[in-house]
Amino acid sequence: MKKTIISILAIAAICCGCGNNRGTKQGGDNAVEVKSGTAVEANNKTGDASKMAAATVPVDLDSLEIKYNPAIDLGADAPDFKLADTLGTMHSLSALKGNYVVLVFSATWCGDCRRETPNVKALYEEWKDKKINDKDVKFITVSFDHDADAWKSVLKQENFAWPQVSNLLRWKNNPVAADFGLHWIPSFVVVNPEGKVAGSAIYTKRVASLLENL
Repeated sequence: MKKTIISILAIAAICCGCGNNRGTKQGGDNAVEVKSGTAVEANNKTGDASKMAAATVPVDLDSLEIKYNPAIDLGADAPDFKLADTLGTMHSLSALKGNYVVLVFSATWCGDCRRETPNVKALYEEWKDKKINDKDVKFITVSFDHDADAWKSVLKQENFAWPQVSNLLRWKNNPVAADFGLHWIPSFVVVNPEGKVAGSAIYTKRVASLLENL
């Protein structure tokens, strides 16, 4: 019985993870998430680690990355977007042309995204003053939050140093998610100064490797 339950949880983690756009429970109050090599049940609305179930299942992160990396071709034109921050200021990808851009796709209700936040902040701190081929590296986060108040509350707590934008649409039916071929959050797309896709990932450590090798 125990093995059966664990197997069910493992399957659920892949099919219904908070970041899985192929599942049916995306954005719900509760979902199974995958993080740090384990599948855990957590409160998807708050990302509260105290609500995690005791059962954990080993997960192959490399396999997840192969399956859930953004489905956008290397060298393709990165789709433009124009989205507002919490003050209503509009930001577009095209306005950042001429720089390397790290696009972070996330949501404050996603537990995986919240736990990855310290790594993303560390990556930003590492690259904010660096150049690649004499070009600056810019960051912008596209959030798939649909509750404006909850989104603003978390941003106030986190005090991000780079732009956070959203159209406040659920990501499963969000045109931005569709344009970038997203199947998982957090996801990352690196765009070169010509506006072409230079790489993609679902883990910050992969983004760091991408930037180091450009």
